[in-house]
Amino acid sequence: MLALMILPLVLPEGRLRNTGAVAALLGTLVVFGLGFRTGEAGGRLVYEHGAAQAYVSAGGALPAEGAVLGDDEDADGDTDE
Repeated sequence: MLALMILPLVLPEGRLRNTGAVAALLGTLVVFGLGFRTGEAGGRLVYEHGAAQAYVSAGGALPAEGAVLGDDEDADGDTDE
């Protein structure tokens, strides 16, 4: 898209330059639409399907650094008993 957006700047005035500008505009709108759909899908995963639950403890806070939920062993292999 960057190359397509630069193209009208280097072309001489005329039909080809205008076509390049319109193509850059349409390409930008396509990229915007894809980004919007990606954000919407990510939000749906987190807020509707609970995708973030793997990173949140029962109290709602983030787990300690390096902790894995459901893991009963410390880094050295000992159990947490």
